[in-house]
Amino acid sequence: VSKGKKYVDSKRKDRNSGIKKRGSAARGTDAAHKGSHRVVDNILKRTRGRGGHGTGKNTSSEAISRALNDDVNLRIKTQHGNRILDEMRDKRINEAYNKGTSLTEHTTAMRAVQAHKGTQAAADKSGNRAVAQVAHELGKMTYK
Repeated sequence: VSKGKKYVDSKRKDRNSGIKKRGSAARGTDAAHKGSHRVVDNILKRTRGRGGHGTGKNTSSEAISRALNDDVNLRIKTQHGNRILDEMRDKRINEAYNKGTSLTEHTTAMRAVQAHKGTQAAADKSGNRAVAQVAHELGKMTYK
């Protein structure tokens, strides 16, 4: 990931650099992000003055990816759980965040809790302020 490249424009391969935890194709598992790139990117695009566009240690796409790819923000899940269910729930989280509305499904709310915990742990470990801002924004979301 080049330091000047916008986070949203970085390739999936680049966003996954630095991942140490791995799933198993034979077992049908993935290393799944608690706080996903999809949710982080969406929130950062709508949060004034935060990451993904700069070259600094907290704002470059590389810095954000490295923070998110730390083991504290990863867990092993089934490929179906990661690629289908998490993706669907992340889309719902983004829709609610963008509209400023509450989450309405329990499973999506639980996914948001995991995203909050993962991004908070990643921010605490890395010191990345952009990721910390995402954790803060996720923590403000509500469930009805």
